Amino acid sequence: MAGLTDFDMEEIRVKRQMIRCAREVIVLADHSKFGRVAPLRTAPLDAVHRVVTDAGISDTHRRTLEESGIGVTVAPPVPRRADRDHAPGPAAAGRAAGLPAKGPGTGACTRARPGEGVTSMAPRLITMLTRNDRTVSDAEEVFAGAPTFPAEYWASRTWAFPPGGCVPWWPRIKAAGKTAVLRWSLSGGDCLAAARLALDCGFDYLMGTVYYDSASSWCAGRR
Repeated sequence: MAGLTDFDMEEIRVKRQMIRCAREVIVLADHSKFGRVAPLRTAPLDAVHRVVTDAGISDTHRRTLEESGIGVTVAPPVPRRADRDHAPGPAAAGRAAGLPAKGPGTGACTRARPGEGVTSMAPRLITMLTRNDRTVSDAEEVFAGAPTFPAEYWASRTWAFPPGGCVPWWPRIKAAGKTAVLRWSLSGGDCLAAARLALDCGFDYLMGTVYYDSASSWCAGRR
């Protein structure tokens, strides 16, 4: 195996620093990521301690990992709506929830002052409702099927949203008391469009590789 590879040098720098700071490196990747090699290398295979993946991983790839001294954890599949044996909570059941009004100083355009809101370095989980960098088509079902999963942050990509609008299920994540994160792609135009979308749809955070001045200037008058 080629190790960990990526397409974006900015993201690689962040990942390398995370690896340097970590006592244990755990890679979360579905089976489709194995055997695909990007042009830029993030880290060698021996930097990884454990891989968490799905049941689609091939015997060859699993054997290669285990022979390299890397633990492999195969996660169980997420049950579909008809297969669930529990009664989801009100938000998971699809209770209608309106988006809160976004006034000055609120929402995704709020920028924290240095040190503000940073109380500890305790790890927190962020769940990306994506696969191959696109929001999965059954994202609503995935969220509804994990009412006790200990992740505060739930993130989607901008590609999940119709032009000029919000997906109808996203407010349910906020209604369940979770923090909503919008992830955008690479260009400045995408960043500005994502900032507008994040504010309109009531996201708490906008996350991306580079924060462009165009988005910063647009947000400045809306804090």
